[in-house]
Amino acid sequence: MKASWTDFVVQVSGVLRLQAPQNGNSACSAQKARKDLLLSLAAAAVVSRRTEPVRHSEPDLAGGDDLPRPADPHEWESFVCRQKGQASPRQRHYDTVANPKLFAAATARMVAYQIVACAGGLDPLEPAALREACARLDRMLRSTRLFVQAAALFLCGVCHTTGGFDLPKLRRFLGTRSLWELTERPGVGGQALPTLGAVASGLESQRFTLKDLVATRPMSDMDHFRETVEYVKASGFREDLEEYEDRG
Repeated sequence: MKASWTDFVVQVSGVLRLQAPQNGNSACSAQKARKDLLLSLAAAAVVSRRTEPVRHSEPDLAGGDDLPRPADPHEWESFVCRQKGQASPRQRHYDTVANPKLFAAATARMVAYQIVACAGGLDPLEPAALREACARLDRMLRSTRLFVQAAALFLCGVCHTTGGFDLPKLRRFLGTRSLWELTERPGVGGQALPTLGAVASGLESQRFTLKDLVATRPMSDMDHFRETVEYVKASGFREDLEEYEDRG
């Protein structure tokens, strides 16, 4: 357990009290020395608080589930082919599922992987990058997973009509947290996937929380976004994907 500055001051002053002699002049000298030490420690604590980066504890909202991974080893290729307007080499599960809601959930899962790929500087239209992003998503903070999953579902309109984000506002928000390296990434502030990937990176840095982000209201429909978040938290996304995989 990490000791605080207060704990350290109490420990030191306690030692001084135990060691202080009981005669008059010596006792006064010991009291003055103890007072000077406490003032020095308090000043050091102020300097430490000023120079240490401000970080927030994680999470302040419940996190997202671990999503079931695609059982079809060619699903990544099928998704990328559709994104590029190309026909898949062979008809796979992703190309043949008939249920619109399950297809939308499977698409949102891939979009979530695209966001994670952008967060890690990977190409979101490369199947190998999406496989890597799948593994990375499981290792992210729970609040980051919640954001990535909800953002992907919101973009794909799984719970409601397709939603969007105020991308310039998201870029400015990152700037208010001094995350300049994220604001300067290509596409941030102008394209959805790079911008959302930068936000995911910011959440991973713990320089802000999901609650901080939502408070800026960068979503086109806040009520629908909140309902999407609740859908993820209630395991609705996971359950739809499990049903999708069962029908493969």
